[in-house]
Amino acid sequence: MSLDVPEPVAEYLAAEEAKDADALSRCFTEDGTVHDEGQDYLGRELDPPVEAGGGREIPIRLSDD
Repeated sequence: MSLDVPEPVAEYLAAEEAKDADALSRCFTEDGTVHDEGQDYLGRELDPPVEAGGGREIPIRLSDD
């Protein structure tokens, strides 16, 4: 199934599927903050297990309805 999602979302999903840490980091701004599982990540700082494509798996479900 092909979903019509905004370009930033499509870029994030493609980077995640490819386990491309550089492309994934470009999905975030230099001055943004992400709060995930009780920890803050600033700018393009990534959680190392996710960056390496290992560690925890985060299910992503998309729906067009």
